[in-house]
Amino acid sequence: QGHCEGPGFGAEGDAPRPIGNLFIAAKLVPPEVSPDPADGSPYEVLFERVVVRDGPSLGAVALGFAKRGVVVRLFEWDASRQWRRAWYDRIVSGWGWMLLDHPEYGPLLRPHGQKICARPLEPMCVAAMEGRTADLQKFVEQGLAVDVRDHEGRFPLQLAIENGHIDSSVFLAVAGASVPLRTNCRTPRSYQASALVAAMFGLSYNEQHYDDALQSLSSTWRAVAESVILDMGVALNTEPNIVEEVKMPGDDMRQPPVAPKNDSEATGQSPQEGAMPSPGADKKQTAVDDPDTARSSLYEVVHAAVYVRRDPSPSAEKVTQRLQGEFVRLFDMVSNESGEWGRVEVSIAGGQVIGWMMLRSPTLGELLRPL
Repeated sequence: QGHCEGPGFGAEGDAPRPIGNLFIAAKLVPPEVSPDPADGSPYEVLFERVVVRDGPSLGAVALGFAKRGVVVRLFEWDASRQWRRAWYDRIVSGWGWMLLDHPEYGPLLRPHGQKICARPLEPMCVAAMEGRTADLQKFVEQGLAVDVRDHEGRFPLQLAIENGHIDSSVFLAVAGASVPLRTNCRTPRSYQASALVAAMFGLSYNEQHYDDALQSLSSTWRAVAESVILDMGVALNTEPNIVEEVKMPGDDMRQPPVAPKNDSEATGQSPQEGAMPSPGADKKQTAVDDPDTARSSLYEVVHAAVYVRRDPSPSAEKVTQRLQGEFVRLFDMVSNESGEWGRVEVSIAGGQVIGWMMLRSPTLGELLRPL
């Protein structure tokens, strides 16, 4: 079995030959050494046939194709994040590039064994689910937001925790991601990731899971996690059990003292999929002696979406928005001719910013409801 070779890949550099609209590589060479199966992520072909190309472009030379139902292994993304490098060892044995979504035909490849999503995949969520920490770092450097949601409403950090990717969980926590109020932990690695993230946020955690998580980390990420935990202070008076873990009989739960409920920081989609601000976003707000925190109040977004604006005015610049079911913590309140506004601190791709949210609209009615 061999793989097709395009121009510049072989000694002769034969030009590709056209077959219909495709350019097929002209020369066969022996197959390359197969990568470690654990390195790639299994994706299933959804369309009748998906072409494997020698570059991330619809105009690149076609090396072969994969039929519907075949599972291929995908690796890194291209610069557009629309293509992924692929290893396919049936018709083609070697490396190529495959398009995830076609502009006309829709989804071509989706994670094997997962619910099929018709809309394009969120690279940040996919990288978190697959534990690709290097890709997560690259995406953050490129300006991608760390708190996007996948088609099931899950945050990247939630996906990293639930899939037991501890290194990725540490990176997302320090990169400003929000931790989910609940996680669906099913494996020892996911419980370990959950415990470590809880400790990084100054929350209660399972001591054994925490110790196991630290032992599994590389020296670099372990140093990062321990530094955050040291800065945060494990014994901060923050409300415990925000990251839920199943407490088995005999579990040794290390838990910080409980403070008044107004000292917790929570935002998110719902009580099941909500989130707290990251330790990498603004550690100041977790301090119990912070006067701003003492006079703040927690609100739930009850309208479909409410904008965060630069100033308390409906004509002010939009910073971001919060969706129905999410929670926000409002600080200073002001009233003007447009209505009542509350100051909020939110994380965006560029870091932590201060904005304003309207509590009630003259035309839409109640936007935020106090808890």
